[in-house]
Amino acid sequence: MSKRDSGIRRRLTDLEAVSTVLDYVNSSESGLQEKALHLVLNLSLDDDNKVGLVAEGVIEKVVSALRCGDGDLRAVAATVLTNLAVVEVNKITIGSYGMRKKAATALFTLCSFPDNWVRAVQNNAVSRGGGGRVKW
Repeated sequence: MSKRDSGIRRRLTDLEAVSTVLDYVNSSESGLQEKALHLVLNLSLDDDNKVGLVAEGVIEKVVSALRCGDGDLRAVAATVLTNLAVVEVNKITIGSYGMRKKAATALFTLCSFPDNWVRAVQNNAVSRGGGGRVKW
């Protein structure tokens, strides 16, 4: 329901459910982890939620899911980061999170999906070096 109804997303945010949902993003139970991450994804659809999610600490949780999750979970996590990066202040937070290696890992993971790879090249995040190799 949160995917299609912005009113439900707004209610969840108003009820301060975000911190509770974030507790489950890195759950050891994969089904619960996936549901929580999908809910975060749905909440990130609303521009009004994007900064609040980052303020709640979503970046650390999502990056962890990128590193440790399976393919589907990593895809959802990458989409969350992409949604959150629409807001300028979030780009700074996402880019400065942790060390360069973590940022490069997130970018590498995002680029494992062909459409994201094209966007990364178009936006000069990565380029093709000599011999068709990736230049970071």
